[in-house]
Amino acid sequence: MQNLTGGVLLLRNKFLIILYRGKDFVPSEVAKVVAEREMELTRCQLQEETARLKASEAFSITDEDSVNSGIVGTLSRISAYSLRNREHKKGRLRFEVQLESEHKKTGKEKIRDQERRCIL
Repeated sequence: MQNLTGGVLLLRNKFLIILYRGKDFVPSEVAKVVAEREMELTRCQLQEETARLKASEAFSITDEDSVNSGIVGTLSRISAYSLRNREHKKGRLRFEVQLESEHKKTGKEKIRDQERRCIL
């Protein structure tokens, strides 16, 4: 998304998409709308979660596999996914930094080799 628009995605749902370009501050009205939408989304997710739990309590399931498969699309599943996604991005960023430093090191080594050859 950042490559396409030059901005960072702050909020996206079926009603609203907000991008932040980073050149200036986010206006207070926009920040307020983002906070309200996030609270509304969290509220809806919690309501869905409680409704799902009430519905699952109505049925008695003894099979362990069936109980574990009931978390698809729930708030806990979404939270776990977003946590894994953040950790993956951090790991990728570390890898890119290491890769860039290795490229710089190899570039410096090439320059040193060329200087040595010029001296000889």
